[in-house]
Amino acid sequence: MIFPQSPEIEVAVIGQLIQNPNLLKKAGLKESDFEKSPHRRIYRAMEELFNKSQGFDIPLLAEKLSKDDLVILDGAGSETFSPENFPIHVSRLKEDSSKRSLQYLALEIIRGLGDRTLEDSILKAKRGLSEILQGQGADSITAAEMAAAGWKRIEDRASRKGTLSGIPCGLRCLDDHLDGFQDCELTIIAARPGKGKTAFSLHCLLTAARAGFPGAFLSLEMGRGQITDRLHSTLSRIPLWKIRRGLLGSEEWEKITDASNTFNSLPVRFVFDARNLKDVISTIIGQVENHGVKILFLDYLQLVKADGAQNREREISIISGELKSLAVSLKVPLVALSQLSRAPEKREDKRPVLADLRDSGSLEQDADNVILLYRPEINESKGPVEFIVGKGRNSGCGVFTGYFDGETQIFSEN
Repeated sequence: MIFPQSPEIEVAVIGQLIQNPNLLKKAGLKESDFEKSPHRRIYRAMEELFNKSQGFDIPLLAEKLSKDDLVILDGAGSETFSPENFPIHVSRLKEDSSKRSLQYLALEIIRGLGDRTLEDSILKAKRGLSEILQGQGADSITAAEMAAAGWKRIEDRASRKGTLSGIPCGLRCLDDHLDGFQDCELTIIAARPGKGKTAFSLHCLLTAARAGFPGAFLSLEMGRGQITDRLHSTLSRIPLWKIRRGLLGSEEWEKITDASNTFNSLPVRFVFDARNLKDVISTIIGQVENHGVKILFLDYLQLVKADGAQNREREISIISGELKSLAVSLKVPLVALSQLSRAPEKREDKRPVLADLRDSGSLEQDADNVILLYRPEINESKGPVEFIVGKGRNSGCGVFTGYFDGETQIFSEN
C-alpha cells in the first residue's frame, strides 16, 4: 500500500522554520505529520529547543542531530522559500498525515475483523475517525498557550458580568453554584427510586433546549410513550394522570396542542435502544458529531451493561470511566443518572451521602459533580426537594432547596 507523502513539502516546511522559528507555534504541526523519519527527528529537535528558549538555529540543532540528518537540515536551510506558501505547505502536510492515519485505521480494522464482533469493529472505526478529526490523537500544549487561553476565558467571563458560562439546569440556586453544566464534565444525579431524578433530568434537558443548546436523552428505563407523556405534562402543566387516562377538557386540549407544538420545535433527540456500553459510547459520539448535540443525559447508569467485567463494581467502574473520557474528548457536559443503595432508608437522617452511590466508589472519583436528590415528604405528590451537591470539583459542596410538583413533573425555585 502506498501511503500519502510529500518529501519536498516536508523539506520546504523545515527550511522555512529554520529561517523563521516563530512559525513553529503558528503551524500547529506534530512530529507525526512528517512521514520521513529524518524529518521527524529534525522537527522533534526544533520543538524541544523552541519550548526551552523560543528559538533555534542550525548550530543548536546540530548538537541534537546525526550527521545524516544535518545534511538534510543544511540543504533545507540553504533553499529559498516564499513565506506566502507556508500555510499551503502546512495544510498539505496535515492532509497527508490525516490520510495516513485513516489508512492505518482501515488496515487495523480489516486485520481484526476475524477476532472482533461487528459492533466492536464499528466502535473502533468511530473512535479512530473521531481522533483523526480532532487532530490524530493527543497533543501537548505549552504553558504560554495555556496562560493565553486562561486569560481569554477570564476576560470573557468578566465581560458577561456574572452570567452563566455553562448550560443552565433551570434552577438558579444550582446554576449559580455550579455555573451551569460545563464542557468536559461528568455530572451524576443520584437518588432512590421515585425521588424524581428522571423528572429533573428532563427538566434540565428542556431548559437547555429552550436556551438554544441541543440535547440528547438516552433512556434505558422508560419507553417512548412514558417520556412523551411526561414532557407533554410538563410543557402543558396538565397533571400526568389526566394525560395518561385521556381525561382532557376543551381548554386542556388547547394546552396540549400548544405543548405539542413547543415539543416539536425543541432541538432535542431521544435514544431508546442503547443498553450495552459499546452502543452507548457509539451513540454519544454520533449524537455529538452528527447532530451537533451540546449536552447529553443517560437514564440510568446501572442499566448499562459492559462486556467482560468480572463483577458489578468493576462494571460500573468501567462505565463511569468511559463516560468521563467521552465528556473530555467530545468537550460536552455529560449527565448520568444513578441509583442509590438502600442505606439512607436505614438511617434516622435519610438524606443521602456520597457513600450511598450504588455499586462502585469509582462514580465518586470519576464524576466532576454529584447531585443527590432528597424529598422529605416522599408520600406527597408535591413538596420541597433538596439538591445536595455532595461533590463539586470546581464549585465545592452545598445544599439547595427547590420545589417539585409530581403531578406535572415540574421543578421550580423554592
